[in-house]
Amino acid sequence: RGVDVLDPAAIARLPACEALVHLAAHPSLDNADERTVLAENAATAANVLLWAEAAGVRRVVYASSQSALGL
Repeated sequence: RGVDVLDPAAIARLPACEALVHLAAHPSLDNADERTVLAENAATAANVLLWAEAAGVRRVVYASSQSALGL
């Protein structure tokens, strides 16, 4: 199910879980400002990881790529 990971309130409504896989990010810079891509990718990672900690998630799998940095 899709959740807007830029919205901490939407993330807070996720059901409890033991493990979380986070792969959400802008996949490229096509039609996007480099600073916006970097800021949003950092914000989504922070939002998800903060929620996971608060929710007591025991395992997090996080994957990224150089495009998440705007490279």
